[in-house]
Amino acid sequence: MKKNRFFLLIGIVFSFLFLITPVFSYNYKVAVVTGKNIKPYQNALKGFKKICINSHYSYHYLKNKRKEEIIIALKYEKPDLILAIGSSALEIVESKIKDIPIVFCMVLNPDVMFKDDAVENISGVSMNVSPEAQIMTLKEIFPKIKRIGAVYNPEQTEYLISETKKVCNREGLEFITSAVYSQEEIINAVKKLEDKIDVFWMVPDTTTITPLSVKYMLLFSFRNEIPLLGISDKYVKKGALLALSFDAIDIGRQAGELALRILKEKNPKSSFLIFARALKLFINLKTAKTMGLDIPEEMKERADKIYR
Repeated sequence: MKKNRFFLLIGIVFSFLFLITPVFSYNYKVAVVTGKNIKPYQNALKGFKKICINSHYSYHYLKNKRKEEIIIALKYEKPDLILAIGSSALEIVESKIKDIPIVFCMVLNPDVMFKDDAVENISGVSMNVSPEAQIMTLKEIFPKIKRIGAVYNPEQTEYLISETKKVCNREGLEFITSAVYSQEEIINAVKKLEDKIDVFWMVPDTTTITPLSVKYMLLFSFRNEIPLLGISDKYVKKGALLALSFDAIDIGRQAGELALRILKEKNPKSSFLIFARALKLFINLKTAKTMGLDIPEEMKERADKIYR
């Protein structure tokens, strides 16, 4: 009698675990295509595997194979889903694979490919931190700001800018932008923002982010005592007041969540694009002191790194 009760109890426990952790029942084939064996990519894959924990993985490294070989291998393999890590990996599979769901991560400004709504089987996570997270963090640090300025190339970051405008409108902020289409236009575009903004936002845009333009943005920031919001740690180290950057592991987790959603729906034509939700905060207190700015203690405690 006691033995039967014991086995009954064990059965109930395992049934409960099955109900609360359905992810353990997933058993998918995931083909990973990646271009570089660098730490951010490794972390993204680590995050993905934390979500798709019971999947079977195959790996295709661009440096080891030609593009044609990878496509042939993928079509022969017929995985349930392809995970493309990095821009070069996405470029290879996005035009050649149409009948297998593709989820990407660690890609800068991927919204360009979603402009014409022609993308059907591709979903992913942008490296750009969500505009809401950026704006709300700025408001925490500078409660009195009214005007945020940015220089951008519409061909690369129109979606990011339009989403940021929505958040600014909702929060009662003025978002003043200057569009450029070449690197030669950047300095004049930045100059036009003088006396018009309270904070200057460095947009993650390969047209506007060059060694020369970054030097001028930093000069503009110090000369006018306008805080510069950088896009990564290295710009804060150079003198930007702060930066909000992505978390590679959490981007991988988001990609994994997208993958499970698509696989559960069994619809290879699903298409989703989302911003990075987690962020890392970097602050330069030396710059803050130079500009006579006080950074709230709470923000200092939340910072991942502080330069003094």
